[in-house]
Amino acid sequence: MDGRTLDGKVESTTGGVARNVADCLARLELNPFLISTAGAGEYAQLLLGKMA
Repeated sequence: MDGRTLDGKVESTTGGVARNVADCLARLELNPFLISTAGAGEYAQLLLGKMA
């Protein structure tokens, strides 16, 4: 570490193993459901919006 600051980017996605499996099952015309918990913050609202 030389103390420099370098530009970068951060990207958030709503993926994850359980959601990816549910998406794949839905594409096979099955009727999957996912049971999970979600908080009340910004990321939880993003996730819930994508799942609806």
